[in-house]
Amino acid sequence: RLVIDLPNTTLPKSAEEKPGVREMAVDHPFAYKIRYAQNSLDPAVVRIVIDLKGKVGYSLVKNAKKKELTVTLSEIKYKIVIDAGHGGSDPGASSISNKQEKDFTLAVANKLYKLLQETPSVQTIMTRTDDSYPTLQDRVDLANNAKADLFISIHGNKFDQNPAISGTETYYYDEESLEFARLVHRYVLEAAGLPDRNVRQANFKVLRDTAMPAVLLEVGYLSNERDDKLMWSESFQNKVAASIVDAIKAYLQIT
Repeated sequence: RLVIDLPNTTLPKSAEEKPGVREMAVDHPFAYKIRYAQNSLDPAVVRIVIDLKGKVGYSLVKNAKKKELTVTLSEIKYKIVIDAGHGGSDPGASSISNKQEKDFTLAVANKLYKLLQETPSVQTIMTRTDDSYPTLQDRVDLANNAKADLFISIHGNKFDQNPAISGTETYYYDEESLEFARLVHRYVLEAAGLPDRNVRQANFKVLRDTAMPAVLLEVGYLSNERDDKLMWSESFQNKVAASIVDAIKAYLQIT
């Protein structure tokens, strides 16, 4: 909602004869209804409420001569940084099927990028789009310089000492990122169908040094036979990418 209070203002007498909230439907891409009422008489305040279809930007322009107040609603562009972990000279973990983590992370990141392109209010920034290796500082600088709203780093896990370990983990660093981490974890966990290895706090550089809510997602274990088989399937990667999109939309309240 966008709430506008007009001080030292009363509604016309014809309107005052019908006390209570009046409303009117509007045909607008960002709003669906406007309500207004005499909020109080002492002091005199008229309240106008614009019911919105989602989060929007707005500006108010006052024309004292014409006694007009113009409200302009505009689309918000959220900047999302998608980080495909590792790359280039850093292959990441090797899977039991002799594949490399860097290829899995890029495959999911590219699918995620393609899906986010369908959301007009989102601008997606990739830390890499090919088999290159931006340093951890490069990734942090890219997100901070872009003044991104969210940062998501995609990874695959590994624990050779116990190949029976399986599941999805989501990492965050500070309290600012916890709510986003919980959302990402919940959506991905449901889509992946792997064991829940919880939301965890970690001092990873890409989480610690980024200036926006940031999470690092360990989708599954490349050292586990079942996880590994799933993680390299197109359908699984598509489901995971779609679930991350859903988590982003839920966090940003994008309809």
